Amino acid sequence: MADDSTNKTISSTDSGFPVYLDFDKLRSESIAYLGNLSGKIWTDHNVHDPGITILEMLIYAVLDLGYRTNLPAVDLFTRDPADTSTDNNFFTPSQILANNPLTIIDFRKLLIDISGVKNAWLEVEDKTSSVFCETDNTIPGTVPNQRTNPCECDFLNGLYHVYVELEKDFDLNDTKQKQAYNTIIDNVKCALMSHRNLCEDFIDIKVLCRLKIGLCADIELDPDADGASVYLKILEALREFFSPSPKFYTLPQLLDKGKPIEEIFAGRPYNLEESYGFVDTDELEQITLRKKIHLSDVYNILFEKAGVKNVRNLAWRLCNSGGPYPDVSKWELHLPENFIPEFDVTCSGFQFFKYGMRVKLDLAKADSTFAMNFSTNGKIPYTRPSLNLDTEIPQGVYHADLSDYYSIQNEFPHVYGIGRGDLANTASDERKAQALQLQGFLLFFDQLLANYLTQLKNIRSLFALSSSENDSDNHTYFTNELTNVPQLEKLLRFSTGSDGGGTLGSEGSILAYPTDRKNLENLSASGKIKNTDLDRRCNDVNKDDFPEYKFCFGAVRDQAENQLRDDLLNGDFDPVIISNYNECYFFYCFTSSTEFALISKKYYASEKEAKTAAASIKYLGTFPENYRSFLIDDANSGNEYFSFDLELNLNAYAKYLQLIAEDGALYNSRRQDFLNHLLSRFAEQFTDYAMITSGFLTPDQLQIAQIKAEEKFLSKYDDLSSNRGKAYDYLCDGWENENISGFEKRVKALS
Repeated sequence: MADDSTNKTISSTDSGFPVYLDFDKLRSESIAYLGNLSGKIWTDHNVHDPGITILEMLIYAVLDLGYRTNLPAVDLFTRDPADTSTDNNFFTPSQILANNPLTIIDFRKLLIDISGVKNAWLEVEDKTSSVFCETDNTIPGTVPNQRTNPCECDFLNGLYHVYVELEKDFDLNDTKQKQAYNTIIDNVKCALMSHRNLCEDFIDIKVLCRLKIGLCADIELDPDADGASVYLKILEALREFFSPSPKFYTLPQLLDKGKPIEEIFAGRPYNLEESYGFVDTDELEQITLRKKIHLSDVYNILFEKAGVKNVRNLAWRLCNSGGPYPDVSKWELHLPENFIPEFDVTCSGFQFFKYGMRVKLDLAKADSTFAMNFSTNGKIPYTRPSLNLDTEIPQGVYHADLSDYYSIQNEFPHVYGIGRGDLANTASDERKAQALQLQGFLLFFDQLLANYLTQLKNIRSLFALSSSENDSDNHTYFTNELTNVPQLEKLLRFSTGSDGGGTLGSEGSILAYPTDRKNLENLSASGKIKNTDLDRRCNDVNKDDFPEYKFCFGAVRDQAENQLRDDLLNGDFDPVIISNYNECYFFYCFTSSTEFALISKKYYASEKEAKTAAASIKYLGTFPENYRSFLIDDANSGNEYFSFDLELNLNAYAKYLQLIAEDGALYNSRRQDFLNHLLSRFAEQFTDYAMITSGFLTPDQLQIAQIKAEEKFLSKYDDLSSNRGKAYDYLCDGWENENISGFEKRVKALS
């Protein structure tokens, strides 16, 4: 039978698309859902039904949303390449994984990263130091004999001796070499003190001297061994044994070795501007500060070299011209205090044999090659930013058009008459009204779909560590301003922002203000209200006839504003449209207040315009942003009064839409939730701040203050976390600076 496994067919049941791109699956599931909701009143689900057409258009739009939503997360979080500000979403590994040196091995890593330092060790002081525990009664800065035994202790914890091996010897009688030597020691002191931990200190820094040691041996080679090559390998092995050098790696090299990135950065300060790289902790721990060495270890090293058959007559030889000499006749060589061994080929003597006969080798050439290699430390300095010291925040493809939305109304068949030019000018008013009615219904879906895309594009700001200094730019719900909906201006009560606000005026215009209700009732009852336009130009309503209502106290005025907003929101608003004898129209209305009424600030050319303005004010007046409170200084009485105006501060549809989607209280609540989520990622909480501050601020003020404090805490978390155990540097003492302990910084940030 022929094998047809390679035949390719198109399945009639499986499109191969994921669910979020499968039109047929979404359509069938949607119709099934509609059947459950409205099966008794809507049974025709065929393609000719307008409801099904609308459903298919919405599914078409949702497919686009699904495609964009399922873009790689790295793409969604990628910043605009034009944005050069500091990233406020992510920390690099060197920022968030590093920390102030904590252990002895951490401080060793810090010191060997200093130019001129080959190796370093720290030893714990296990005896009481007279420097820190004085037993006499002469204390600097105090009156003699006023204190006795100020520090009664047998042991102080947290004190260290520091031992430093330099890369080369210095002649301190030479001015330039002495200056270079002092520079290295000063850098060591600065590194130690600027990274000192709380309750720790360093007693002294000791520069280790070198005890040059040579070796003598007779070495039997394998018959086929290359003597010169074996000799050079022996020299390198002996140098590594007597005076090993820490090996530095780049970050990619350690990652290739399988080292976890959190282990690589552990104990490493994050503020290193220049570094030789990283060391393998396991390798560094093997390089100890030895007090003695054994000749048996040297035997093992020689026998490990390929080509070495036998070793005879192995012995030490001291090369120092002066200084302390240990006994070299023993198998165990005890090193003098503060000395480290160094292999010296110049005072060593090796003889090589094959078949028991001496082999003559050109050892001078190998010695010069060894000396040349020994003169270089192999350390390469890197300056931040460098991929050898840190990794970049992952970057994907930035989609500048992620929030672009094209209205579904443009995709409907022409028979619906809602597209541009779909209806002829000769169409009846009823037909035009029907088209606008359908467009108004579809506008709701358009806005939801468009808002979703804008929310997706702003996902970075939702999880940002800090918000914008401009409060108007801070949102957790984002709206999209529709631009390609046919006949959009006819569908909206307010301006889209492209004009000056229409009949209501430009932004900041005063729309209405409170006036004395009794005065207005008297003018209306007597009919004198038609004679109130004294300037006969139909400009602003004359305040001589309708003076601003004056409140005696600010709190009373604020209460009146709140009551007015409630009245407008609950429908307790019945405007009266009236014209004066110049046929200039204005409106006024009585609310639940018995003291004042609301009257329009300006006149309108027609009754229709006045009605439109009054209806708009019923909506505008429900937003606190449209109220301007102020103080009146009455020159006649010498008293101060309070009042307010209803202004057009939100004159565009986009502003109202954003305010409807999210007001200040909702933003604060949701922003708090996002910050709590970010804090929990670092296993942090901010409960102490609320407990400490609750008695001094109102709940709203406390929430706003806590948001600012948490954002500041998160933005500086790399410093507050990595340096939480760091002490202040008393070599750089002083006030009004950042030289304080990490613990103090953290306590201040949390409280």
